[in-house]
Amino acid sequence: MANISTIDGIAIASVENVDVYAKSAISNINGYAIPSSGANVDVEYTFNSQTTQETAGSDWSPSGDAGDWVNGADAVSTTFWGQPEDTNDTVKGWNCGQGGTTSSGTGPNGGVDTSDGSHNTSERYLYTEASSNQSLKCFVTRMPGSNFSAVMTSTGNDLDLKFWVHAFGTAGTLPDLFVYIDTNTSSNHGTATLLQTFLGNDLDNDYTGNSSVWKLKTVSLNSYRTVDAVHYIYFVAQGGSGFRSDLAIDNVIIDEDA
Repeated sequence: MANISTIDGIAIASVENVDVYAKSAISNINGYAIPSSGANVDVEYTFNSQTTQETAGSDWSPSGDAGDWVNGADAVSTTFWGQPEDTNDTVKGWNCGQGGTTSSGTGPNGGVDTSDGSHNTSERYLYTEASSNQSLKCFVTRMPGSNFSAVMTSTGNDLDLKFWVHAFGTAGTLPDLFVYIDTNTSSNHGTATLLQTFLGNDLDNDYTGNSSVWKLKTVSLNSYRTVDAVHYIYFVAQGGSGFRSDLAIDNVIIDEDA
């Protein structure tokens, strides 16, 4: 049974009653299911169930609870992502690591402990394996899609993308991290909307070693709360140089703040 997304043009998340009946007491309307509140919001991806892929030039293969992620060239609708600073960089997928990365002097010591940003060597994370000239490529991965207007408890609540970043390496060599959003299942710079840029040189200032704590980043999704469409979030890392330029992300969350 398909979900209903609007009633008389009003997003289902903003509807409290249908005639005299509370929405919570109704399971379907004319055969269309009413989604449970927050069905796809407050989702979290930790990557701990994923198979590691730390080989330079190879890509992480999403599976299990991250099976709807798309990694690498399949997430890109053209030959190149087309970010203006490096328009023709070859696209590749992110890697998945556990413990330290394969190169010395860069990367975290493990996945994030979200209680304090410290490292847990048994937990996994996504990162850009930069050795063997992979730093010259454009790393692209995207999250599963979500129609925020249909699944939020209330579209009046704040909606944020939150994720943790670790970006230790040789000063001046870290890639820039770009966060995009689009309604297309594959995209590029010219089609997607750029939500936020985290410059590698700025990120680098927060990390002095492999054991430097992870930093939490927040990107507002409030502009998309009432848009009746499925949206996909893309993480793009590009512009690094040298093998000591591994950038990592972990614990990716879409959070509705009630």
